[in-house]
Amino acid sequence: PAGIINIAQGDRVEIYPIPPVILGDDDYVCDGSVFEIEPEGAYISYLWHDGSTAPTYSTDQEEWIKVEVTDSYGCALSDSMYLSVNDLPEVDLGNDTALCGEQGLILDAGTDGMNYSWSTGDIGQYITVYQGRQEIWVDVEDAYGCINSDTMLIEDCNTQFYFRDIPTAITANDDG
Repeated sequence: PAGIINIAQGDRVEIYPIPPVILGDDDYVCDGSVFEIEPEGAYISYLWHDGSTAPTYSTDQEEWIKVEVTDSYGCALSDSMYLSVNDLPEVDLGNDTALCGEQGLILDAGTDGMNYSWSTGDIGQYITVYQGRQEIWVDVEDAYGCINSDTMLIEDCNTQFYFRDIPTAITANDDG
């Protein structure tokens, strides 16, 4: 029957250890990042789930990753893991703007973050900015270590901005 080996008395039998292939636990990457994995151990051949045969596998897609390896004795083993792709935290500071006088603007880096790092040195979800030309940016890191950022330009106050809401024509009878 298949799988049975007849050994005659005096034959020498060598037993080789099964190669330990370890891809590790299921893992994740942040959207836009590339995940690269290489099985631990020394092998002479690799066969990945997608048919590739390189010693390493790279992807930026959510998928099951499986590899079958063969060592120098011809022993084969396989392992698999699941790779998730996590979304980046949502960050939107809004459009570039100008501020005049004592006017302040509260910027909100969003609720997706665990850690906030502003160009001003602040570390909270909100900051208030005032007039004066400046570029404000924020990096937001979520619970998975995924980082996203946004930038806003605060322009100097100018007459075009300051008087933007004043009508350009007036009618005596208010008929538009």
